[in-house]
Amino acid sequence: MMAARGAASIVAMQVVTRLGARIGARATMSIGVAIASVSMFMMGRFSVDTPAHVVVWAAALQGFGVPLIFMPLLVVGFATLPRRAQAEAVSLMTLLRNVGSSIGVSVTVALLARSAQANQSWLVENFTAYDPARWQAAGVVPGPDAATGALVGEIARQAAGIAYANDFSLLGATTLLTLPFVFLLRGPRS
Repeated sequence: MMAARGAASIVAMQVVTRLGARIGARATMSIGVAIASVSMFMMGRFSVDTPAHVVVWAAALQGFGVPLIFMPLLVVGFATLPRRAQAEAVSLMTLLRNVGSSIGVSVTVALLARSAQANQSWLVENFTAYDPARWQAAGVVPGPDAATGALVGEIARQAAGIAYANDFSLLGATTLLTLPFVFLLRGPRS
């Protein structure tokens, strides 16, 4: 998956220079936002048994879309600055990107943990020791044995899969919400 994302990023870096010169930085960033959000929504549809080729395709799509956002963003960001301020701007942009990504990762992991726990609670509420028909359908007798442990493990796995899908869907929507801000950017001076 990482190889597909890396290869797509290299191709995108080749394309972005030509595309940005022809259609402009804002249009290139808009295409990148659209592609990145589509890949996130694709990942939001993953389940615990999603085929590997679908995962690789979504990762490659994301690896193609993200450089279409950030490379023109750097061009637009530095095109309006005088040369003497560009060194400080690089430092500030790197700091803000690192802090922003740290906050984003922290919020996403917190939502993932909370969602996994909530999903697991919702899934196990129907598996009580007082519902023998449900346990019989699962082929397990309630008690402290390996079969019950395997069933609880599968429920936790399904809950985590749902939580990941929810997080990716949220990331896709958040990425799509940044699209109007692209048009607020001033383009580079000719």
